[in-house]
Amino acid sequence: PPYPDIQIQTLIELCHRILAGRDIPQTRIVGHSDIAPVRKQDPGEHFPWARLAQAGIGIWADIEDLETPDVLGKGLSPGEQTAGVRQMQEQLQRIGYDLSPTGTFDDLTEAVVRAFQRRWLPDRISGAADIPTLRQIGVIQALYAT
Repeated sequence: PPYPDIQIQTLIELCHRILAGRDIPQTRIVGHSDIAPVRKQDPGEHFPWARLAQAGIGIWADIEDLETPDVLGKGLSPGEQTAGVRQMQEQLQRIGYDLSPTGTFDDLTEAVVRAFQRRWLPDRISGAADIPTLRQIGVIQALYAT
């Protein structure tokens, strides 16, 4: 279920106190599922990352609001072994996911894609990297590169 408003407001206040006077990059504000995608699913797809970013905590990017990279093809699926999988893994690694670019869409890659979707595309949690997921990965990794 969605998080109660009072809980999120309290979290925002707590984060502001923690961040005050500390030089913590906004890209380093992450959830458990970003750190341990195989073991953790929290804070989950209902967590209001966009609301936190509006409050100055972390970053958020709506794919509809940005120029997105061109992505051709049908997307990528578990089991594939291609240069496209390797490129996606490299982008996810630049974002900060603990993933080695092997070119194989293995179980770990699927868990990382699912964690990415849980945070950035909460209405598309499948573990497969469809075209919207690949576009969003491109958008987000560009934000982490700056």
